[in-house]
Amino acid sequence: MVSTAVREGRLDQLLPLLADADGNTGLLETAQEVSTLIYSDGELDTLFSAACWCGDDAAAFWLHRCAKLHCPVALACMALMFHKGCRTFYVDPERAAHLGRRAFTCGLERLALDRPFAQYLLGALIWHGVGTPANKGLGLHLIAEAAQTGVASAQHALGRLHELHGDIAAALQCYERATAQNHTQGTLHAGLLLLRSDDFARYQEGAQRVYNAASRGDVLALRCLGQLHQQQGNEDEALRLYAMAAHHSRGDAVAPYWIGLIHEAQACG
Repeated sequence: MVSTAVREGRLDQLLPLLADADGNTGLLETAQEVSTLIYSDGELDTLFSAACWCGDDAAAFWLHRCAKLHCPVALACMALMFHKGCRTFYVDPERAAHLGRRAFTCGLERLALDRPFAQYLLGALIWHGVGTPANKGLGLHLIAEAAQTGVASAQHALGRLHELHGDIAAALQCYERATAQNHTQGTLHAGLLLLRSDDFARYQEGAQRVYNAASRGDVLALRCLGQLHQQQGNEDEALRLYAMAAHHSRGDAVAPYWIGLIHEAQACG
């Protein structure tokens, strides 16, 4: 799931450093912001999204290692993943708060002054109150600014807020901006909104978006695509997609539950 640039390029430059970093204060000090120096904002966003939504263990491992090097961006990513739960980690509020506090201590606020992705993470921590007192107004302001400067996760987060408040047009606009940057969740949620349309062409476009997100390994997209196939009577394909979603998720019982319902219905039929 992680971009080719991350997989095949700069990733290898730090492997010796990561292998020797534990217990070596000199290396830790030198590499304090290692991930922000090596990766662009777009690559960091890709890592974060892959770990959050696609069950990408390699991306999660990389963020974990960078967090151990006291990188504020990686610490903030880990804090949000433990706060909300994701495909690679279970919800752990205490650990989330600890990591959030460490992100602030290690300089996330300073980094957010000139790194839009760090600004998004700062806004998300403040919005959710992870490692700091919650402040919805300030959190939203920082997320919106990051979205304006092109951070795909911020655009998706802003779209979710618009959708929750019933502004579907504004939500779709945000999702489309994230989709243009290949953001998996942006692609999925744009597709789910398009699936509500009575216009067949827009419905087809929505189904294609869901398929695109599922093909990248997004667990929720796999479940949604399974539902589409189940509604069309294609239970074998639905079972395959639910099984993939169950395999990649952590503690998510929805896909196994649907698998059980299909098997129960088949047994009774």
